[in-house]
Amino acid sequence: MLDASAGGLGLAIRRGDATWAKLGALVAVLIEPGKDWFVGALRRIFSVDEELRLGTQILAAKPRKVLLYAQAVRENMVWDEAILAEKSFGENYRYAVLLEPQNLPLAAADLLLPPGMARKGIQFDVPMPGGQQRISIARLHSESEYSQRALFEPLGVTSS
Repeated sequence: MLDASAGGLGLAIRRGDATWAKLGALVAVLIEPGKDWFVGALRRIFSVDEELRLGTQILAAKPRKVLLYAQAVRENMVWDEAILAEKSFGENYRYAVLLEPQNLPLAAADLLLPPGMARKGIQFDVPMPGGQQRISIARLHSESEYSQRALFEPLGVTSS
């Protein structure tokens, strides 16, 4: 890390280790010896000799991963469509990044999701001890080839 401010980090990395570095890419940064992670997006990239300098906008200072169950949107499918859409655990569940730390059940907040996963009105279930919470995407703030940033709102909690 080269420098830091309230809204960003200046990072330096060997050019050969940074083939993934593209504008808009998401990065997770652990500043040692601490235990806190930051999630950011690359906003500036420039080179100095064999080093890349990365300007990173901090999106979350205490991100938290949250598991989303996408099957919630398929409950009203007719039987044949449901059989065709049935997938494995890895395809029905996806991790998202909660940008504001909070406990379950969740209150309205922003999420970072895999590209193409969210659209306004789509619903997901969030597994939690003793049940699940249904959330709905209220607004899609931005999307790129790397992620989508969306506001969700809680719809309700059910117990199992």
